[in-house]
Amino acid sequence: MERFSSCGDRQPKPDKFTVYDDYDLWEDRIKVYFEAVDEGAHPAAILGRLDNEVYTVARAANLTASPTPAAIFERLRREFGRSLMPWVAHAALKSRRHHAGESVVDFHRHLRVLARQAYPNESFTELEARILENFV
Repeated sequence: MERFSSCGDRQPKPDKFTVYDDYDLWEDRIKVYFEAVDEGAHPAAILGRLDNEVYTVARAANLTASPTPAAIFERLRREFGRSLMPWVAHAALKSRRHHAGESVVDFHRHLRVLARQAYPNESFTELEARILENFV
């Protein structure tokens, strides 16, 4: 099987991670991309593949100062990873607080993602009521 790439044998850059993406899939793609990136550039490669909303949360959580890819991945997973167990998402929703430097719109979007994971069978109106609890 041949590999086709416009950059020779280099791996293409993964898409930027957004709050709506599957974190586990994105992390796997980044790790494959690491094969084509010098080890010392891994933290910058991770942070460079975050969209503005996710980067704002990462910066507010002081994640941009993390020295190792493992530390960055662990914190991103805690913030954006999806759990197969709704009770984990429920706990994350209840404990999620507004970060300094994070806009209210971004905070609300992240709460929506967590609420959908925690309560997958609830209506939009019910989810919005649960999200409102984090603002009070």
